[in-house]
Amino acid sequence: VSVGNRLYVSLGLGEPVQVLDTADGKTIRTLRSTEGAEEIICKDGILYLVILPLEGEPQDYQSMYRDRVRPGLQKTLMAVNPDSGEILWEKNDKDTLGILPVTLIADRQKVYFQSRNCVIALDKNSGQQKWKALRRSAESRPSNFSPALLVYEDVVISVDNLVDAGNGFDALQ
Repeated sequence: VSVGNRLYVSLGLGEPVQVLDTADGKTIRTLRSTEGAEEIICKDGILYLVILPLEGEPQDYQSMYRDRVRPGLQKTLMAVNPDSGEILWEKNDKDTLGILPVTLIADRQKVYFQSRNCVIALDKNSGQQKWKALRRSAESRPSNFSPALLVYEDVVISVDNLVDAGNGFDALQ
């Protein structure tokens, strides 16, 4: 993620998130406890990360990706101040079990994500749950398809496909 003159990136599989100066590429800070970051978004100067630590030695990208998208993997959602490196809050519980790829989004007040069976909204400052809505998700999907969450004002839209065992893929739900 690039914001202004800062780049927030993990430089390798299982490596922590680093804050780089975009002008010279030099590391300004390494953010502790961010090893295994899968997703990074920035809203109002705060980073929100989905973390799934690697188990064992890093693998090649394709093997690692296959292993990490299986349903039921315990992930951690965290908010980090990139200027100080301070972890503002963490969520690691049954709700973060199997956070679906690329569903982490934020607006002025909340952070949202979709797990295997629900969409959850958290207060972006405290990490406290604001609401949870049941939302069935496909257990398997084509490798080029990810669910999507969109937020506009007070409306959240979840787009995903559901697999029908007899007929292939149903229409988007």
